[in-house]
Amino acid sequence: MGVMEKNLGKGKLANLVKETEKNLFRANRQLKEVSALPKEIESIFENLALFEEASAKNQSLAKELEAEIKSKKIVTQSRELFNNIEKLKKEFDEFFENETRARLFIEKHRTERLYSFETGVAATKFVKQAMESFSLKTAMFKPRFIGAIDIKKTADDLTLKAEGNTLILNPKNLKPFVEYLSSKGFASNISLECDGLKFIWRDKKTISIIASQERLFKLDRLCDVLEGKCLEK
Repeated sequence: MGVMEKNLGKGKLANLVKETEKNLFRANRQLKEVSALPKEIESIFENLALFEEASAKNQSLAKELEAEIKSKKIVTQSRELFNNIEKLKKEFDEFFENETRARLFIEKHRTERLYSFETGVAATKFVKQAMESFSLKTAMFKPRFIGAIDIKKTADDLTLKAEGNTLILNPKNLKPFVEYLSSKGFASNISLECDGLKFIWRDKKTISIIASQERLFKLDRLCDVLEGKCLEK
């Protein structure tokens, strides 16, 4: 196979990107459909190993097994299976080489990552340290659903500055702010915007971050330090 050379002249790039998107959807759908195949093949190998072991210990069983195998298309189908596996192995060896190059290219365009932590406290600590590491003094909070949260009451309760439907936070009051909203059942309604970053709480322990590739790499390292997990890497 190998990487095909295609003309990326004017007017063709958009069509090629659209074609690539369509192929990605189809490939992922087909991969899900064949996800049970490895277990099915492994089951075949386990049965063949069982036949071999049993027939080696029992001569009469060996003769019965030989007759049964001859009466079925075990040999011809097995040969076809082995050939197909060998062919796939060669194809996937090349796929893996191309995948490394493709992965590196896609990473240059990734702008979002999902991080998970053992506790909500650890997740909030991650966001706080992320802001501090990029010297971000403030973050803006806007409810994802208009009217879901009383901005004025929240600002009064937490002594925060409010500008219209937006709260202004800094790293120091991030923890009480998250605890306050979580206590009211709004843990998945928290979205903070800073200079070039956006933090979105999927739940108390899971944070999605939209940022540049360079910043995401730095956040990956911070996640490791805080013993979190990067779910989309």
